[in-house]
Amino acid sequence: DAAIVFPPPDGFPDSEGSFVFFREIAKVINIGVVVFLRHEFWPDVLQRLGEHQNVIGFLPPLSSTPGFYDNVAASLDKLGLRHLLWIAENESAAMMSLPLGAKAYTTAAAAFVPSACQDFWRQGMRGNVDAMRTVTKGRIDPVLRIRSYRPGYGISGAKTALELLGG
Repeated sequence: DAAIVFPPPDGFPDSEGSFVFFREIAKVINIGVVVFLRHEFWPDVLQRLGEHQNVIGFLPPLSSTPGFYDNVAASLDKLGLRHLLWIAENESAAMMSLPLGAKAYTTAAAAFVPSACQDFWRQGMRGNVDAMRTVTKGRIDPVLRIRSYRPGYGISGAKTALELLGG
C-alpha cells in the first residue's frame, strides 16, 4: 500500500518547506509514500526524502525541456536513489522516462484500455520507444481525446465517462 502525496496548490517558497511538508506526512502514516514533485528544487528534496523509510517513490515534475528526464536518471544515480520507484505521469513523460529507468506510469487511459496501457508499459520497459508511439497513437490517444471534449475539463471528462459506463 502507498499514498501519492501532492504538494499544496500554492506550492512552496523554498526546498525546505517542500521537504518538511512531505517528511511530516511520511512520518505520520504507516504505508509507503510516493511524492509528487512539481517544482524546480526537486533533486534536493528527493535526496533528503529518499533517506526516509516510508518514502518509496516519486513522480518528477512534467517537462518538455530536452534532456530533462536524462537529468532525472543521472540525478538518481548521482544521489544513490535508484531504490525509489520512479513513476512517469502520462504517456509523453513515460516515453522519455521508462527507457531511462522509470518503472511505472500513471494515466487515465488505464481505466478504459488497460491492455493497451500494459502493452505501452511493456514496450517502455524494453526501451522500444517506436512501439510505445504505435500503441499510443493507435490505442491510447483515441480514448484520451475524451479529455478535450470540453476545453478546461481535462481529467473530469474521463471521470464522467466512467460514471456513464457504471464505473
